[in-house]
Amino acid sequence: MIKVITGPMFSGKSNELLDEYDKKYHKSKILLFKPFIDTRDYGVVKTRSGKEIKAILIKDLKEIKKYLNARITTIFIDEANFLADDVKVLLDLSIKKDIDIFIAGLNLTSEQELFGIMPNILAAF
Repeated sequence: MIKVITGPMFSGKSNELLDEYDKKYHKSKILLFKPFIDTRDYGVVKTRSGKEIKAILIKDLKEIKKYLNARITTIFIDEANFLADDVKVLLDLSIKKDIDIFIAGLNLTSEQELFGIMPNILAAF
């Protein structure tokens, strides 16, 4: 299962992502990722309401695989619009490894231009 959360800035994407994170009972079976390039609250996914959870910093989607082990059942990705790589990596994780994926990010810039890989993610899922 892949769930994509998108919308404009300040629409609550990270908040919804962390709400989904909180619903997971076994925290040892989940991973939270954030782009290395996003230097706001470095290494932490944080909401405007003050909720924050430590995240693994990555440069592209391929890096996710090196953090996986047999126990991981769910991954969360915040600010996916800043990541690079082929979205087929996510399909592989979801279909072949049966990992649930929650992705949050902007799909458009403030000028209404396509933003990063989010349009590809939306088209694929």
